[in-house]
Amino acid sequence: MRKRGTLCWLVLVLAALACRSGTTGRADEASVAAEELQAAGELRRGIALVEQGDFEAGIEVLRTVLSMAPDDRELVLRARCWLVTALTSDGDPEGALRECLLALEITPEDPWLHYACGVARYKMGELDLALESFTHAIEHDPRHIKGHQWRGRVLLDLGDYRAAVDDLTRALACIESADESTLVSWDGDRRTLTLKTLDLRIRAYDRLGRHDEAMRDRERYSQIFDGSVPTTPAGPR
Repeated sequence: MRKRGTLCWLVLVLAALACRSGTTGRADEASVAAEELQAAGELRRGIALVEQGDFEAGIEVLRTVLSMAPDDRELVLRARCWLVTALTSDGDPEGALRECLLALEITPEDPWLHYACGVARYKMGELDLALESFTHAIEHDPRHIKGHQWRGRVLLDLGDYRAAVDDLTRALACIESADESTLVSWDGDRRTLTLKTLDLRIRAYDRLGRHDEAMRDRERYSQIFDGSVPTTPAGPR
């Protein structure tokens, strides 16, 4: 009888522990879900601050997001990408590069991150490393407009004018054929991107002594600048 009573007591204790464990597990899951929800809200707030130009406040919020949900891969990646944007815009290329490299550990084939690394390295004066970063961006996305544009700029600065012309010509072709949503994703428009690329190519043509081609680009630049010719795509070819 005593043995049976002991067994019953053990069963009750184990059942109570199991119940408590299940309750604790559910509570922990609910707590994690709440933290992730709060982190997502803070991410949206940080992005909004950056888009409004309040980089200091945006950077602070985005760093808080990283500490709130360090195991949420997607959330961490988005926070780091926006930190790159904020730090670059705020004149901190070293900080932007650090965030780029950490983000690339999560997604090593992301063309935008390689491009952003290139911009940071260019602003730090590391032209050879910037060239490598822009090349990686183009390898992962051959139609990477700003990858071609910025690599052309670096090649121009390094004195490789023929290669610069090649890249800038590819950039112009990508700009002309891109749809509006693609151009918007680059925080630009067809006119602005075209003018910038033409300006760089004019400089490269001048360095090469190809003055006739430089003159044609100058004429095209002037026509686009004053609105006498459209910059919209001509349609399917």
